[in-house]
Amino acid sequence: MEKDMTIKIKYSRTDKIVLGIGYTLLGLFVLAIIVPLVYVVLASFMDPTVLNNQGLSFNIKDWTIDAYRRVLENDMIWRGFFNSFFYSIAFAAISVFVTILRSQSWQHILCLKRNLSEENFSM
Repeated sequence: MEKDMTIKIKYSRTDKIVLGIGYTLLGLFVLAIIVPLVYVVLASFMDPTVLNNQGLSFNIKDWTIDAYRRVLENDMIWRGFFNSFFYSIAFAAISVFVTILRSQSWQHILCLKRNLSEENFSM
């Protein structure tokens, strides 16, 4: 039977204060990110007039997906999506091509150096 090999760390009072402040700041930072994201997601499913008049409503009859329907019916959104996809693929291919060319030139330079240094030693 082996003993459990965990080591308990004993924190001093100063360490506990610093950790408490760090965890508090981390929690506030996470809340500052999560709360607006939740608001945007909930607001995107609501009728704009209800949102403007009442704010967020958790009544299911006030929720709708009309905003998403209008966005997806718009041809400009699909064109923008296609352009983003095309640019991503094109620039990835260009980056790979340039990287291959650069590595070939470096390989050529290294081979020339190796050949020159071997010629100097063979004399």
